[in-house]
Amino acid sequence: MKPLSIGVAIAAAIALVAGITQGGVDILGLAADPTLVGVGVVGLMLALTTFRSPLISPFLRVFSTIFAVEYVVTGLAYVAVRAGWWPPSFSELAPPASLATTVAIFGLLVHLISFIPVIRQITRLADPYFVTNERGDLEIGSVGARHVTERRFASALIVALVVINQLQVAINIRLSFFNRDWFNAIQNKDSAAFWSLLF
Repeated sequence: MKPLSIGVAIAAAIALVAGITQGGVDILGLAADPTLVGVGVVGLMLALTTFRSPLISPFLRVFSTIFAVEYVVTGLAYVAVRAGWWPPSFSELAPPASLATTVAIFGLLVHLISFIPVIRQITRLADPYFVTNERGDLEIGSVGARHVTERRFASALIVALVVINQLQVAINIRLSFFNRDWFNAIQNKDSAAFWSLLF
């Protein structure tokens, strides 16, 4: 977890430096971009909790790892957008400002709830699956059988569930924007937008 926490700290530092050099609002005598500074500050807090994640449940550590990796990816992507390095052809795929901050806050929340006694009791039930070195055969349809450790398989399933959940949310958000644009085109009798959205 130490290399991951260093990666999170580097991404947060890049966001802070970019926020301070971008200009805009006066923060402590510096013309800074408050959104980038915010992404950097929560990133530094996430780096600290990622560094301390060996103290929490192995089950919750999987979530902590997921959110730390996502922060690095989305935080650096947002810095690229703000710095003008994001390719214009991918402008619709640009991450919003709130994405890196939200991911970091989820990572912080995972760390905070890990110290609640009831959560500790619950995770004690799941933890053995995430630390055991027992191996078993896993049959994957036409791919065949694989010999894997139980903890890797358990971690892979949790990662898959989280990614599927996040993809469902992303699809729902995209459909929401589509519906907004679709009904705005109908209301405004904008035939060009209507046909563009239809096809």
